Formats: sequence, structure tokens, C-alpha cells
Amino acid sequence: MSTEKIAYCFFGIPKIFEKVVGPSISKYLLLEDRQKYHIFVHTYSIDRVTNPRNGEKEDKIDHNEIFSLNPVAYLVDDRDEVDREQVDLFKKCKTRGDPWNNKYISLQNHLRQLHSINRVYDLAVKYGKDNNINYTKFVFCRLDVQYLRDCQNIITGPLDTRQIILPNWLYNYSGRPVIRGNQTNDRFGICDGESAAIYANRILKIGDFFDANSKNLLHSETYMKWTLDRYKVNMVYKPIFFNRVRANGKVKEDCRNLPK
Repeated sequence: MSTEKIAYCFFGIPKIFEKVVGPSISKYLLLEDRQKYHIFVHTYSIDRVTNPRNGEKEDKIDHNEIFSLNPVAYLVDDRDEVDREQVDLFKKCKTRGDPWNNKYISLQNHLRQLHSINRVYDLAVKYGKDNNINYTKFVFCRLDVQYLRDCQNIITGPLDTRQIILPNWLYNYSGRPVIRGNQTNDRFGICDGESAAIYANRILKIGDFFDANSKNLLHSETYMKWTLDRYKVNMVYKPIFFNRVRANGKVKEDCRNLPK
């Protein structure tokens, strides 16, 4: 008989993790009973990050800070090697245009994020199979956001088959939910087994997205919504609040005027 647990799948780049992000994860995201979940992490072996859109310039990164999460399995990829593996895919995406109009920097970072999500999901699935564990939920979380309110009741709450729980805001929250027809928040998701596979394998379905419409650009929130609609995943929106943290130490105030 298999054991049932929740799989926390952390992806991306840890930024100001030890001081800001990590404590918020421990306080608001992780369940009190460690026996109920496992943690998986994927990141990249970089020590600095530059992103003009975020105001980051050669700001220091310590990817070893992920180990404070005590993951049962982790993977640290060489980012340059991943970029080389994705060079044809990147070229294909560039032919459609630059969704962020910043010389394709955000487009490449989006591909890196999709790769990270895919790899951390694969880690969890393999670990579950090897150890006879049935993960009933997959919680996909970025390594560079500061959580602001308790999410534990949402994580342990009801979740139907082929369903995903998403934040009830798109780019930011300022006192009221924001839902848009052709886009949805792609920074956090709570999935059952079926929806987790769809969420995590987006990098493998980019060709389908382009084939569906010759005008489609690989914009993150748009591609997220298209994928969930295409594969008939039921989207449920919940008050899940967090701010993005920059490697320069600044916190982008994505969520303001939170409900009491």
C-alpha cells in the first residue's frame, strides 16, 4: 500500500532566500506536520543575476540556500548548458516576437522557468515511484517570492481531479481580485496529479501553442491560461498573496491592501 503525501515543488532562482523568502515559506506555506509532505527543488548553478527589467545588475545569488528547505531530492542545473540545449526552441520562440519588448531577455527567462518547473516535477514523480509514495497534491512555488498570508488551509483543503488552485489576481492585488479572460497567474499553483502533469509539461507543448494560432507569442500568463483551457483543467481562484523579491534586496509590492 502506498503512502500519501503532498509534494512541494520549488523552482527558479532563490533570491535573498535566507533572510526574506525562506522564513515566509516556513511561516505561511509549509504544513506543521513534516510527515505529511516532501520538498523538491530545482535551481541553477549561478552566483549572480542581471535583469534590467527587475533592476538587477550582477547581484549575488547563493543557490546553496535552497538546502535550508531540507529537500528529499533536488537538482542544480548548469544554466549555460540548459540554454545550449534550448537554443533551437529559443530561436523558434523569437520568430513569433518579443512579448515583453526587452530584447528577448524575459522570453529566455520564461523558458528557463518552464524548464525548472518540468525538472522539479520529474524529480517528485520519480521519487514517488521509487519509494511507493502517492503524491495527492503538487504545490508549485517560486524560490523568489515572499509569502504574506497563511496558505496552509488552502493547501490542505479540497481539490478535485484535474483541478488547479491559483492566486485570485493576475499581475498584482490591490484590495480586490483580478481575473482576466485570456490570462492567469503563473507564479504559484496547487495541482492534483493530472493537472500537475499538464502544469509541469508546458515546455513540451509550446509547438502546440504556436500551431493553434499563428499570432501566438510565448507570453507567460497567456500561455498558462491557454494550456489550462486546452487540456480542460478546472481553475479555482483563492486568496494566495506574495511579493516578488529581487536579488538586489528590493521587494516588489505585488500585493497591497490585503483583506483582514
